Amino acid sequence: MSEGEKIFNAIFQTSPDSICITSFKDEIYVDINQGFTNFLGYKKEDVIGKSLKKINIWEEADHKKKLISALDKSGYVEEFEIKFWAKNGEIKYGLTSASYIEIKGIQHLLLITKDISDRKQIENEINLKNRNLVILQEISKELNTSLDTITVSQMITDNSVRLLELDTGAIYSIKGMNLKLEATTPPLPPEFPDKLRLAKLSEHPFIQKTIEKQKPLILKDTSVAELSPEEKNVIILRKLKSLLYVPLVDVNKTLGVMILGTQNNVRDFSESEIDLCETFSTQVTLNFKNALLYENLKKELKKRKLIEKELEKHQNNLEELVKKRTSQLEEKNKELEKFNTLFIGREFRIKELKDKIEDLKSELEKYKISKG
Repeated sequence: MSEGEKIFNAIFQTSPDSICITSFKDEIYVDINQGFTNFLGYKKEDVIGKSLKKINIWEEADHKKKLISALDKSGYVEEFEIKFWAKNGEIKYGLTSASYIEIKGIQHLLLITKDISDRKQIENEINLKNRNLVILQEISKELNTSLDTITVSQMITDNSVRLLELDTGAIYSIKGMNLKLEATTPPLPPEFPDKLRLAKLSEHPFIQKTIEKQKPLILKDTSVAELSPEEKNVIILRKLKSLLYVPLVDVNKTLGVMILGTQNNVRDFSESEIDLCETFSTQVTLNFKNALLYENLKKELKKRKLIEKELEKHQNNLEELVKKRTSQLEEKNKELEKFNTLFIGREFRIKELKDKIEDLKSELEKYKISKG
């Protein structure tokens, strides 16, 4: 082994970066170092002598094409960001430098990759937090545009599904020992009967547990969970797979429960996703509370208007009765006046007759005296 070969071998074996040598023509793994094993999990015996097609480490085939294209143009590539498949199925990120080398007259491809997976994870988390912050701000503005319960509830479910990139969502309000389905994503048809939106709280144990604990509750796989008949009906109807129950808590009172989930795949909800849901629920609870208060106020106003309408109707009826009775009394008064007029006239007539009789009696007495 020449001095140069010894130096190359020492660098190859001791470098913390991943180093991989493959034959260019037939794409066979020739050698890897410990850095490659640390990076992707493959040992020498896993890959040497095997083809890149059989042990595929490229997460995106397009990355490989771009790398080779850049190599053909300049003969080398520096710090080309690539996503790789690790042996355990995990996606790893690397900055890859590449060049062509000749070994025993045969062209080979030398790949030296620095693991930046941790850095990318931090970047992705920062980007995700910034994205979520923007979405939360948008949601806050949107929710402040309405006080209608159905509209606000629909906004909450639509945006919660968008925020967590899920398939489905629903929101229930709590009415004593009963539940009311306020909205779903995808939305229910407008003609969906109101009576089917109502349910007994006791028939939905997972919602009941969420209300009692006032903390998010995860149902990882509905196909193996112990469910009530009513819960099974909902899950079958909406084809639900993994569910996250999130309470809407105002001080110490649970006003409602959001149910978010997947319809096709089982999903593990991360701590960051649960934290995000709690932040989101805190934000939207006030809007949900105000919408419910507004709904109750509308009902009270409607009830009051009905009472006022009944009172007005009663008042009108009373006025009509008073008018009718007054008219009747006026008629009676007229009859009395007529009777009184007749009665008084009769009294005068009787008095006149009595006076005439007295006059006649007086004249008769005078006549008897004159004759006597």
